[in-house]
Amino acid sequence: MPLREINAIEEGLDMYVNYTMKNAYDLDRGDILVVEIKRHFDENKELLNQINKVFEVELTNPRWINIKRDLPGLVDEYNIKSNHYIEVIYTEMKREGESIEIFPGENKEYLDFDPDKEEEYL
Repeated sequence: MPLREINAIEEGLDMYVNYTMKNAYDLDRGDILVVEIKRHFDENKELLNQINKVFEVELTNPRWINIKRDLPGLVDEYNIKSNHYIEVIYTEMKREGESIEIFPGENKEYLDFDPDKEEEYL
């Protein structure tokens, strides 16, 4: 799993592209990111949907992905809204016909919260 991220959906249904990945791969307009959308959480970080769909996203801006435009059908099918969260796994990028694995051999995570970690109660 190259890069796993749980990312908040911003106003306008934008999701910021991971800054570390953006810089490491010098992402630019026209690059294609292969992403797997795993899960969808509400604003209270409660699981709403298991999605498990793969998309190829051609970047129009290397800073963010607009999920309404760039992930066809996802918003309508799963009722994703601003202030919700989605779990994304970035697996590869494509540039000029070449496929490049994202952080091969590494397991990087950037999580707004960890849904798999049980909270400790005192």
